[in-house]
Amino acid sequence: MKLIITILVTALNAQASDIIFIKNSHADNYKTVEHLLAQKNELEAIQKLKRLLNTDKQNEIYVLDKLSKLYKANNLTERFVTLLHDKIKKAPFDVNFNHQLAVEYLAQQKPAEACDKAKFMLPHLANKVKFYNVLADCSFALNQPDEAITYLNILISNQSEPSFYLKRAALHLKLNNLPLAKADLDVYFAKAKPTEQAYLLQAELNTKQNLSDKQPELYKRCLTTLEVSPKCFLGYLNATKNIDANFKLEHFNRYLAAYQDYPAILTEIGHHYQLMKNYEQAEKMFLAASNKKPGNIEITSALFEFYNQLNESQKAFDVLSQFMNTAKNDDDIKTALNLQNSLFQKNTAAMTASVSPKSKSILPEPNKHLYASKKYNEILAHLKKIKTKSDAEYFLLGNIYYN
Repeated sequence: MKLIITILVTALNAQASDIIFIKNSHADNYKTVEHLLAQKNELEAIQKLKRLLNTDKQNEIYVLDKLSKLYKANNLTERFVTLLHDKIKKAPFDVNFNHQLAVEYLAQQKPAEACDKAKFMLPHLANKVKFYNVLADCSFALNQPDEAITYLNILISNQSEPSFYLKRAALHLKLNNLPLAKADLDVYFAKAKPTEQAYLLQAELNTKQNLSDKQPELYKRCLTTLEVSPKCFLGYLNATKNIDANFKLEHFNRYLAAYQDYPAILTEIGHHYQLMKNYEQAEKMFLAASNKKPGNIEITSALFEFYNQLNESQKAFDVLSQFMNTAKNDDDIKTALNLQNSLFQKNTAAMTASVSPKSKSILPEPNKHLYASKKYNEILAHLKKIKTKSDAEYFLLGNIYYN
């Protein structure tokens, strides 16, 4: 929470121009809000802004934006939506309230509601730009790219905003219209300072055009331009997997410091330590990633493969067993079972020898369709009946080989 408030305060300070332009009779109230945020009294700031929303129509957009961020930071988004509904009841066609509500619907992953709100407002407006933009976003979220492009075409014909070209490029990529995607990206890069999203879309276009040789330079340009971009960093690592791992780990050490909570970066750095045969550091990175994002199949697979490569079969088995205790997604479970299968095939003799004759007699009859037809909880119920790890290994081994 402290971090969230610090970010909010920084944002307010950075947007001093927002405060400066407020020259009307409410100027002192906005200074009070800024002071409350600096003192981390965000709930009092919310109450002050709500009063300003009732009295200062001139700066309504500014107030709504600040309220949205504060409600979200304090996990009170639903209260903000309720507030907007109450305002709309009193002023059904208010542009700012309706637009903010549509934006909140998008943020809450309710694109259908956002589209409905935008379509409701369009007939009542002379300037429709805000709501066409909402319609483009919600159509994209509803997997209706053709409709989204139609709305963006209208926007671009009326207002040549660079961000509209970027959105349209993403849609063209989704539809595999590569020449059109390239044209829109070229316009965007010519008109605006590139964002991380722009570089990533260009990287996706390069991949689809089989221009993988351009990726290292593209990601490097992203890192140089933006200074800090975790996704471009990961892209650069993947695009240069066999290029001087020592240099990369040294050069990008700041990413490890800045993004210790970014599991994908920890995992990728683990891969590079593994490539350098620095297994102690590699294990440290993989375990840190797993602790940051437990139950993630990609990280679990990376840690499993690491132990499997070192012939640490018991640790590899334990990683998968721990994952299976909490896994719920069928595809993830299938992936984990396939990894177990590869482990058992590698260690068949050792695992079979570890099972006592007595334990074999209490095991259920192998069923070759068990993993294909049983739900995860049924598999887990079978495993819970078996008392020792060696018995569990034998049970899994038998069923996998009969599958």
